[in-house]
Amino acid sequence: MKSKKQEKTARQAATDPLPKELPWSNIGQYIQLLGLLLFFGVVGSSYMKKEGLGPYASAQTVDEGKPPEINVQFPPATGEKGARTALALAEAIRPSLVSVRTLWGKGTGFFLQGNFILTCKRYIEPDRDLLPALQRKIAKNTKLLAFEGEKLTSYQARLKKMRKGDERDKLKLLISERKKYLADFRFRQEQDEQRLVQQKQAQEQPEMHIMLADGSEHTAILVHMSSRYDLALLRLASLQKDTILASPPPSTAFSAVLKLGELLVLPSSSPTEKITIHSFAGYRRIGVQNQMYLQLNAVIPQEKSGAPVLDATGFVRGVVISAVGQEEGAGFAVPIEKVLEEFAAVLQESTEGTE
Repeated sequence: MKSKKQEKTARQAATDPLPKELPWSNIGQYIQLLGLLLFFGVVGSSYMKKEGLGPYASAQTVDEGKPPEINVQFPPATGEKGARTALALAEAIRPSLVSVRTLWGKGTGFFLQGNFILTCKRYIEPDRDLLPALQRKIAKNTKLLAFEGEKLTSYQARLKKMRKGDERDKLKLLISERKKYLADFRFRQEQDEQRLVQQKQAQEQPEMHIMLADGSEHTAILVHMSSRYDLALLRLASLQKDTILASPPPSTAFSAVLKLGELLVLPSSSPTEKITIHSFAGYRRIGVQNQMYLQLNAVIPQEKSGAPVLDATGFVRGVVISAVGQEEGAGFAVPIEKVLEEFAAVLQESTEGTE
């Protein structure tokens, strides 16, 4: 017959779902279980690293003409064939891409409609803070040059009064070094003064040079700058471009919504630059104005800012803006729908004028 203490212990054991401590009689089984968990954790981590999954996923850089390695995070329907198709499309639309060069920067652009070119505003818009800063630098260095010139004159006067010896030789060496320093200082000052003249002229009469895929160079005029995005619309008066890039048709607007992990291609305007493949990481709203962006899975190089983002079917899905979100380790692009909204009035007016 059980005592009251034994009955209490039995009832407590029946109600407790798990033991509070590991029974030493089963310790071998727990060690085996722990070993299996560790084994599968290491193998799983190695597999993810090998296949580029999870934290090991990143953008791939693909040499033109070389089959790309397809990231497993891309949809299975894309596959290697889809990547090859995307790269072929990127090569096919190269004639629509241009290089934009101004006094304030150099980047990429592309023909959006007719002779209209879309690029980043940063390449077109003068840096209003640069001119005053350059003026202050020149004024400061002018005073320093005068001061250094006076010191050199005093050294030379002392040298004439000194007798031959070590002290005189040291002063001669010092004078020689100061002359070299002053010559270099004056050269840099002259360069800054030339830059100042160029900056003033550029703000009064900005020049925008456009290099086409065939190597020819043209000048463009500014048509409109976006107030919400780092985008600018230019126009070439000397050229009517037939090869333009297309956005998804309105009839497929719903199906045109990008899916997570979908393959996106960033073409290059130069044969020497590489085509990069990224994957879509979601839609994001950023900034004070809550602007909508496409987020890509890796930071995009500065030189690709202004380039179109293509999907595997060759449609333009956005425009690269490399200045946004770099600290997050991601790349961003303005959705093509937002681009067309920004410049709708100008493009519509141009279309009506040609009819």
